[in-house]
Amino acid sequence: MNNRREIIQQLTEELNRETAHFLEVQRAEVEIIKEAPSGIPLPDGKQRIIQAAREARLAFQSYQQALKRYRAFLADGTLAEEDLGENETGK
Repeated sequence: MNNRREIIQQLTEELNRETAHFLEVQRAEVEIIKEAPSGIPLPDGKQRIIQAAREARLAFQSYQQALKRYRAFLADGTLAEEDLGENETGK
């Protein structure tokens, strides 16, 4: 993939995908928290909140990595070889 436009398109698609995934996970986390009307979750609810927070953190990290690759390429026109493949989350 030597064409600059193709690389920008790939990076843009990755950034859009990661952004959408992060927002979806974040919305799910908010909904899980809203299920505890008193603000105090049931015992099994606590684990769901912890899991949702973990997923949100991982999704945010993936988004940050995609944004970093996108910005770095636009700034200097180079892309590390590992950035052409899958990111650390397997996406």
